[in-house]
Amino acid sequence: MNCFWNTINNPQKVSINLLNDKKVEIIEAEGERIIVIEVPRAERVDKPIFVGENPLKGTFRRNGEGDYHCSEEEINAMYRDKAVKTQDMLVLEKMDFNVFSYDTIRSYRNVLRLTRPEHIWTDLEDSDFLYRIGAVSYGEDKKLHPTSGGLLMFGYEYEILKEYPHYFLDYQEQFDASERWDDRFVSSSGDWSGNLYDFYRKAYNKLSQHIKVRFKVVDGLRVEDTPADLELTLQLLQKAR
Repeated sequence: MNCFWNTINNPQKVSINLLNDKKVEIIEAEGERIIVIEVPRAERVDKPIFVGENPLKGTFRRNGEGDYHCSEEEINAMYRDKAVKTQDMLVLEKMDFNVFSYDTIRSYRNVLRLTRPEHIWTDLEDSDFLYRIGAVSYGEDKKLHPTSGGLLMFGYEYEILKEYPHYFLDYQEQFDASERWDDRFVSSSGDWSGNLYDFYRKAYNKLSQHIKVRFKVVDGLRVEDTPADLELTLQLLQKAR
């Protein structure tokens, strides 16, 4: 197996390694030892993944039961898709990992483990995990730095303000039009991180207190999700993909 891992982690043999220990196992069948490999689907930013050093010769696609060489047009399309960068992918090269709230990252990863326990990224180190979800990326210095999306999602409010001076999140509850507000929290209070993810979680908890909960029993378990709960949970799961 050492030979396998040395090969799969050699960029001259395979452009990117998507595997981890959970995706590779040795089983015995009829007295023989068989290596079973579960190959996950590659993310858009990682494609094309190819064997050898020439993507035109080493890029394959699965069609039915067989693997076939990708055409030059298909490979070029992958590179075009990979090159498309949105504003949240901007690499902030003047910042490092200290801008992140690791309590926020831990909370986000716990949700992923609960909702998708078999996901290939659950056991990655934080730096590798953040790279996979686009929260960090390589700068011109070949080092990992936060992206603008990663900073907004996991950063401390005072760090976010360095890049976005007008950043401000404000949650208000108003039940009486004659009052200014009944409950409120803002990103600049200083008693929490002030980032987008924690704002979402705090707002979710506030809103859930005012939602009438209906329940039913499924397989002996009490289910208390309302349509509003399900909608908010769906948004969270989409973030965790």
